[in-house]
Amino acid sequence: MNRSPLLTVVIPLYNVELYVADAIGSILNQEFDDYEIIVINDGSQDRSVDVVKQMMQTEERICLYHQENRGLASTRNRGLDLSSGAYIYFLDADDMLKPGALRKIMDRIQSTGSELVYFPGQAVDKDGKSIPGKQDFLCYEQHSPVQGEEVLLQLVRQGCYSPNVQKYLYRKEYLLQNRLRFEDGFSHEDEAFTIRAVCLAKKMVSFEETLMYKRFRPNSIMSTKKALHNVQGWLQSATTLTLFAEAHQLQDETVNFIHHKAKSMIITAKRVTRNLNRQEKNRISIKDHLQNDIPSKLGLRFKLQLKFDRLFGLLNTIYSR
Repeated sequence: MNRSPLLTVVIPLYNVELYVADAIGSILNQEFDDYEIIVINDGSQDRSVDVVKQMMQTEERICLYHQENRGLASTRNRGLDLSSGAYIYFLDADDMLKPGALRKIMDRIQSTGSELVYFPGQAVDKDGKSIPGKQDFLCYEQHSPVQGEEVLLQLVRQGCYSPNVQKYLYRKEYLLQNRLRFEDGFSHEDEAFTIRAVCLAKKMVSFEETLMYKRFRPNSIMSTKKALHNVQGWLQSATTLTLFAEAHQLQDETVNFIHHKAKSMIITAKRVTRNLNRQEKNRISIKDHLQNDIPSKLGLRFKLQLKFDRLFGLLNTIYSR
């Protein structure tokens, strides 16, 4: 009986025929080779599946599964359920690992017995060319394991915290023990997942070196016009993070950061909702998608800011001059 691979790489697949070969190829060309690649077709309507099938003809470590379109959260959760590796990495089908990255990452997480590892990314355009001004700065280097909350705060202080799951690699058992899954059915699923995963870790390490390429391209989730599902995703993440901070013994600085993230997402959701209502004559209200007590948990000042966000925005503009 063949033993299980050490690592599972999960790649969601949705209309990325121009990029998926680069993503998978960036794994196949690594020095580290003890892995399986689980590709989950999330209802692609282009030739993405054909590209993967062609690569499967010469590479037996690629496994392809299919489902109706359910979004990134559901797809990543299914990949986690199907995985057989002791470690798991979520790579989007338009991103890439740098050459030699996987060996460095796996060596550090294994040698330190850590539960997860963080590494920065380098921003590239649709053609894989570097984007000026969008590179992650050299971040916090942590060789020996410390509590995840300490890594989070260092990243926040240095301005290089990122919720993108492509910049983290996890020990699978750690995710399962802490019931860490993506919130199915919602956009912006990284926001709540990553902070919870980092804060709960007892042993975490990090790199300052950029080890992956994050692609910014037209028609991606990040670049398309914001809609109701974005509003719902922000509000769900804000709710999850607020309740998480309330339920766990965290440092004041960590709670303040989590509250700041939650407030920012709620205010953004309200402003996008206002634009949607104006443009499409809808009657969407964030009250329909946000628990009533969440603004109260974030403080009286925030409740006032939420109610009078236009006035607060004007005052901030005036005082920032």
